[in-house]
Amino acid sequence: MNPLLYGFYQFLKLIVRLALRIFYPYKIYIHPERLRFDYPAILVSNHPNTLVDPLTVAAKAQKLVFFLANAGLFKSGFGHWFFNTFYCIPVQRPQDKGGKKNISNEDSFSRANEHLAGGGVLYIAPEGTSEMERRLRPLKTGTARIALSTEKKNNYEVGVAIIPVGLTYYRPEICGSRMIVNVGAPIFPQRLRESYESDPIQTVRSLTEELEQQLGNLLINTENEQEDERLRTLETVIQHEKPLSGAKRFQREMELLQTMREKNDEEFYTLLDNYRTSLQAARVKDRAVSGRSRSGFSLGAILALPVYLYGLINNYLAVKIPVWLSRKLDLYRGYNATVKILTALITIPLFYWLQSKLVEAYLGDLAGWLYLLSLPVSGILYWRLSRWYRNMELRWRYRRLASEKREELQKLRNEIIRNWDQ
Repeated sequence: MNPLLYGFYQFLKLIVRLALRIFYPYKIYIHPERLRFDYPAILVSNHPNTLVDPLTVAAKAQKLVFFLANAGLFKSGFGHWFFNTFYCIPVQRPQDKGGKKNISNEDSFSRANEHLAGGGVLYIAPEGTSEMERRLRPLKTGTARIALSTEKKNNYEVGVAIIPVGLTYYRPEICGSRMIVNVGAPIFPQRLRESYESDPIQTVRSLTEELEQQLGNLLINTENEQEDERLRTLETVIQHEKPLSGAKRFQREMELLQTMREKNDEEFYTLLDNYRTSLQAARVKDRAVSGRSRSGFSLGAILALPVYLYGLINNYLAVKIPVWLSRKLDLYRGYNATVKILTALITIPLFYWLQSKLVEAYLGDLAGWLYLLSLPVSGILYWRLSRWYRNMELRWRYRRLASEKREELQKLRNEIIRNWDQ
């Protein structure tokens, strides 16, 4: 392995981890120790958020990760060089070939076999495409085929593992949102030797079904958009009544979804729908109805205003250009987070440097350095104060509603809690 290339990979890995930490500051890893292993493995995850998904998984993995990537990325001269150089293996998809079913990926699978047989690690998104939704779509059989064929070609002595990783995003396009990375127990296809030798097609299907079941148990896996909206409404109400954090909150969300399905109460579903639409019509959030937002602008809010304005003015271009660009490009929404993160990796250091040089030119070196050091701190404070002021605005808006409307919202909310507690 080229040591310079490997060193550059590790440098990029640090940058990616930092960028993801900033964009998803409330990211929680469950069982991260399962990403520290010393055997060949295929890392798989659901795929709602395009480039963010593989980077999230690979950034936490201890070993160097190769990626099974869409062959369309390799078409240009630069793409062919870049993706082949930086640990990617092309794979053809039917949707990229006009829906053709007879597509050969023998060369790609052969490269994957060799990589795994040599002790390597591979990332695959087995759904095949990326869709911004909280549900797992049917898995393709490629992961199982690669794992089993690797074992067969090497007399079942490789010991390759398939490690499922469930990714649950809450507001994936918004900086500062929550994210859960739930790492499952490894699956070892080596145990299926006898079955694969006698019936390879059925064994591949069975292994794919096992992987799909395990992966589905690691994430918020709603059946459709309506169920997802109802779960979000219910979990928000319960969270404001009985706050939890981290893995405990995620576990409760999983339990809420399961209980909702077991109850299958249409009246309760209607209640959740009515509360959600009433909140939207009034342009308020449950936090305001629950009383968890501040009731008005306090002395602290007034005193913090200069800090907020300093952060806003000095970070405006650096953080607003990525948002503007994602809107201007008007891509599929699953690319928004990727565009924002990649653009911010350029705009933030660029504008911080330019602004500090401008201050240095007028006020001297010391002032320039002090100003530069203040920028990331002011950015963090601006972001936190923005959320604080937003909560106060929501509470203020709620208090300006007619008393009858406030009573209606409170009644619906209390009814949700009462019905759920039964």
